[in-house]
Formats: sequence, C-alpha cells, structure tokens
Amino acid sequence: MATRYGHWIDGTDCAPNSGAWLKSYRPATSDVACEIAQGEARDVGAAVAAAYEARAEWRARRPIERGRVLIEIARRVTAELDRLAELESAEAGKLPKLTPFEVAGAAGYFEFFAGLVNLPAGEVLDLGPDYHSYTLREPFGVVAVITPWNAPINQAARAIAPALASGNTVVIKPSEFTSATTLELARLASEAGLPPGVLNVVTGTGA
Repeated sequence: MATRYGHWIDGTDCAPNSGAWLKSYRPATSDVACEIAQGEARDVGAAVAAAYEARAEWRARRPIERGRVLIEIARRVTAELDRLAELESAEAGKLPKLTPFEVAGAAGYFEFFAGLVNLPAGEVLDLGPDYHSYTLREPFGVVAVITPWNAPINQAARAIAPALASGNTVVIKPSEFTSATTLELARLASEAGLPPGVLNVVTGTGA
C-alpha cells in the first residue's frame, strides 16, 4: 500500500477535513507513489491559524537561536539525502543521479540562511544635533509559499529558509504532483526543534 500523507499543521500529521485523498503517480511507471490529503478552505484556515499563533514566539527568539534550528534542519536533510532523493525521483520522474543534488541544495539553503541570521539590521541616520532617525527590519508574520512540481524540495527550501531565518512563520502549498518531499521536510524540521505551527504544509489542488 502506498504511503499516505496528511497535511502537516501545527507540528502534526493531519487528515483532511474533507476526508478525501489524492493519488500521486510515478511518471516512469504510472503506479501510485503515495497519497496526499486533498485540502480545502478549512485546512488552509487551520494552517494559517497555527502559523499566526506561533509567530510571536518564533519572532522573539534570538536570531542565533533560529540559525541553530536551521543548521539542524540542514543536518537532518543531509542525513536522509538518499531516501529524500528516491522520493523526489519517484514523484517527479527525474533520473536518480540528479535528485541527490537537489536535496543537497535544499540543505544548503538552510545552512546559508542560518549563517545570515545576524546580518539584517536597521540603520541610524544622523539628521542633525540631538536628532536621529532609525529604521527597523521586522518579519512580515505569516508567509504563504506555493511551489512548482519540478524541483519540490529545493524550491521549498529556497523559500522557507529565508522566511524562517527572518522570524516569519510559513504555510506552504506544494504541487499536488510532488508533495511528499515537502511534507518530509516539514517533519524533519519539527524533529530538528522547529516549534509547532512555525512551518505548515497544506496539500491538494490549486482550488
């Protein structure tokens, strides 16, 4: 039986509200690679609510602490590189010799932005005697991400890593054709110490 993935909301695997599931097929053989939850508005609402609830705690963490979590995510992705590459090949139909590079690149994004967490800063402008103006860079809050089918884990990491490094929380909707590695990435992120609700995945069609 194919692996069945629910949404990843508030740090847990969640069945869809509709009770409906979509099949993801292997392009190479046309058999079922996995099943994913068919999301609807209620699922999106739950994911956004979880991200909104988690935003204050994540934003309040010191940048260096957020960076350490990102480094641990990168470590765990690297440790499971072969398995993630196999999943990517199965759903996207890519040659097995190509997908390890995409998974490694995903880990690299988390490493890169983990190293930048302390760099974004505001500016203080001298406008005259006893008069200064300053700018403050702040996270947006909840960030929505939609990724294509053709490089799912790599594209997900490229969007998620800078958002998390900046103190944002994320709701991501991967392509219904290639959702498995994004869901696995969310699981690994939770295991790496990312608080519940900071990264949420809702799967299904565009509607």
